[in-house]
Amino acid sequence: LPNIGIATYQHLKMVFGVETVKPDQRVKEVLDYEFGLEKLNDIISNKTGLKLDTYFPASKLPARMPYGNFSAQLTDGLRIIGSETTIPVMHVQHGSFDTHDGQKWQHPKLLSELTEGLASFRKNLINMGRWDDVLVMTYSEFGRRVAENGAQGTDHGAASVQFVMGGKVNAGLYGDYPSLDKLEDGDLVYTMDYRSVYEHICSSWLNQKNNEWQTFSDKRLRSLIS
Repeated sequence: LPNIGIATYQHLKMVFGVETVKPDQRVKEVLDYEFGLEKLNDIISNKTGLKLDTYFPASKLPARMPYGNFSAQLTDGLRIIGSETTIPVMHVQHGSFDTHDGQKWQHPKLLSELTEGLASFRKNLINMGRWDDVLVMTYSEFGRRVAENGAQGTDHGAASVQFVMGGKVNAGLYGDYPSLDKLEDGDLVYTMDYRSVYEHICSSWLNQKNNEWQTFSDKRLRSLIS
């Protein structure tokens, strides 16, 4: 996906079943466009007569974002939010967490970039008065195995973890912590289906009650979003 982090409509459909969001045609054109920033510039230009760099430059943000590719994507997300352009879902990516080797050295750096970027993202949204309007969710294609491999890393595993943050999110651990004593072929056994998280966000945040994840609704998530 492009550095701007606007996912294609097809990708959002795959992850969220987001066709149920029914974005207006202006938004759908952005989501369908592979290089979203260029198209977004056209939309903002038509609305304001200015490009995004001029209409809402990074220098307009209340707080400085950290250096790096991940934070650069979050910065563009903040600029889009600040420009009041209606986009229901934006996608940014960070990695690679596919640490088959050297995990001891790679993982702390990756987590540091993640936490510093998201903390600064939150600080800016609070100062912009938009923290209650934004929900952030992490997801991954796969987890990691419990045991170390022969290259000081870990291989693909079954269970993973997701973070959800935002002004309307009630902090806490949702689901049961997986047991290291009850593995399945060397993998953690997940205690909550990831599609339950998708269902709750679609129904409670995007207000799409009849989404394709309905059968995965999980009562343990009821209090996740205020």
